[in-house]
Amino acid sequence: CIRDRYQRRVRGTNQPKMSSELPIVTVTGAGGYLASQICLDLVNSGSYQVHGTVRNLKDEEAYSHLKKISPQIKLFEADLLKEGSFKEAFTGAKSVSYTHLTLPTIYSV
Repeated sequence: CIRDRYQRRVRGTNQPKMSSELPIVTVTGAGGYLASQICLDLVNSGSYQVHGTVRNLKDEEAYSHLKKISPQIKLFEADLLKEGSFKEAFTGAKSVSYTHLTLPTIYSV
């Protein structure tokens, strides 16, 4: 981000922060179109660590595009219908982008 580079110059350091020092932003539903774009923007800014949630870590096809976009996105399995499943993904997060959507399954005969 241009603002961050300017601030580092003003402070007298050109060293970017180590990734472990950056604030964490959790993006729910990271496998979706909108959420994956948010993840990409956050990673490209260089100002955040990104945690993303997906429903099933075993279903690699559903989020393989995230690994291609950026291996820096740390993924967690979470589901709104499972109590406490977001706890690990939210641990340490300074911000959450809620883009997760759970739709009920409707069966018709």
